[in-house]
Amino acid sequence: MKEVFKTIAGFEGQYQISNLGRVKSLGNNVGRKEKFLGGSLNAGYKFISFQKNGIKLYIPLHRLVATQGLFKTESYSEEQRTREFGLQP
Repeated sequence: MKEVFKTIAGFEGQYQISNLGRVKSLGNNVGRKEKFLGGSLNAGYKFISFQKNGIKLYIPLHRLVATQGLFKTESYSEEQRTREFGLQP
């Protein structure tokens, strides 16, 4: 499967996520290089830490993949989608 990256909504120009669930921070013109984010585990879920306007946000990786349109949720019923991904039907 080929890895395809998509910009994360709300973090344009800062972060991208792939269809394989890898998240990368984009470099900038001040010398910061592009790198992949490792994340952290909490209660069995992988969380990714983002920073926007000096505020840190911790977002579960499975929610990012589901909400960015990289995962086909049509194969799931509304009940499964709500339970597994925390999405509203």
